Amino acid sequence: MVHVCQNCGETRFPPAAICARCMSFDQVWRESSGEGVLESWIEFHRAYWDRYKDGLPYSVCLVRLSEGPLLVSNLVGDTASACLGAPVHVVFQRQDDGLNLPKFVLDVP
Repeated sequence: MVHVCQNCGETRFPPAAICARCMSFDQVWRESSGEGVLESWIEFHRAYWDRYKDGLPYSVCLVRLSEGPLLVSNLVGDTASACLGAPVHVVFQRQDDGLNLPKFVLDVP
């Protein structure tokens, strides 16, 4: 889901009570396509929090959603063909605490 201003159409994530473009309070939620392009990524080899040490190494990515906003997430699956502008799509992974986190995989032809 992404936040959309009903006044000017600005789409953003994370949400905000007021549109940064036109200052309107008239905001609604819209379902995102879950598609985007890879803007940046990095592979972590050090666990800065104990919870992540069993998952090393792991990739953190910056994805530009097709709706416009940038989203920080994880790049999962085979990342060997990762490149700037590569198409990606969202997958949801259930965590031990019951949360479903959006993560991204590369769209391979």
